[in-house]
Parts: sequence; C-alpha cells; structure tokens
Amino acid sequence: MMIARPLAHCDCCGLPISGSMGQSCPRCGYPITQPEEEKFLESSLLALQRVAAYGGANITVSQLINRYRTRLNYLHQPMPAG
Repeated sequence: MMIARPLAHCDCCGLPISGSMGQSCPRCGYPITQPEEEKFLESSLLALQRVAAYGGANITVSQLINRYRTRLNYLHQPMPAG
C-alpha cells in the first residue's frame, strides 16, 4: 500500500494543510490528498491538451472560462418544442 505524501500547503491557494482536513482544501476545493490530486491533475491535463490541440492554445484562461460558461448556459436553456 502506498502512503500518501502529506502536503504542507494547498498547491492552489497556499492554505496550510493539516491531516484532518479531508480530501479537498476547505478554502478553494483543490484536492489535498495525493490520490485525489493525481486524479485531478491527470484529468485536467487531458482536458487542457485537448483544448490546446483543437484551437484553444492561443486564448487566455479567462477567455476559455467564458467560452465554457457560455456553452453551459446555452445547454441549460430549455429546448423549443418541435
């Protein structure tokens, strides 16, 4: 069994981490256990590589967030009866 390496600080917001905080940072929600952080990073890297490969390499993170938010808002709109 692999022992998780404890983090001294959240790798996202810098909050000092203690062993009793659970799997996510209470301030920003970033995963703070090694297995959860590895899953998050692997998933994020795959998504970012896909974005970069298909036209998103030259936009800012803010633009990407806006693009995703706009698309999600569109998907949440009721479909017209047809």
